[in-house]
Amino acid sequence: LNKTHCKIQQGAVFSGKILSFECSVCKDSTTYSPNDLLKHFRAVHKETLPTYPCDLCCFVTHEFPALQRHRIEHRNTLVTCELCSDGVQYSLLLLTRHYIMCHSQNGQFSCDWCEFITLDAGTFVQHIHHHNESPWKCSKCRHISLNESDYKKHAKVTWARSHSRASLWVWNDDQRVSCQAFGSCS
Repeated sequence: LNKTHCKIQQGAVFSGKILSFECSVCKDSTTYSPNDLLKHFRAVHKETLPTYPCDLCCFVTHEFPALQRHRIEHRNTLVTCELCSDGVQYSLLLLTRHYIMCHSQNGQFSCDWCEFITLDAGTFVQHIHHHNESPWKCSKCRHISLNESDYKKHAKVTWARSHSRASLWVWNDDQRVSCQAFGSCS
């Protein structure tokens, strides 16, 4: 099984237990350790500082030790399992254990929303979390879109089956004009 890596927002990449970063200037998908990124910036982008984004939230800093201090704060955060939706709160360590016990199959974790597969529970927890940060989540099912266009396509199909057309359609002289939820649903 190939262990795929999860590209996290703003250039942080988490693969297994190794945190690495993409160059925010080159944007060529090359990944660097924190030290190597600093060396790259000193050699190639002399007057610019590298950025170190948090792989769990939108925090970004120019100093790797500041990122390390910031990441410690996440350990004390209580979160719920985004797959179970049962309201039980876990520390990140206990959430990882929960995923191992409840959401792995033969030691691997497979995302229901995309092709992502990993053997590492921590990587999987982060992957699911970033899916759920998407603003394009369907309220009728667990579908998550990566952009508005895909969300509208999904919503038209899903909502057309499930919503009362009479209550959501805007009518003008007995002619259907548009759906209040999604514009034209036809």
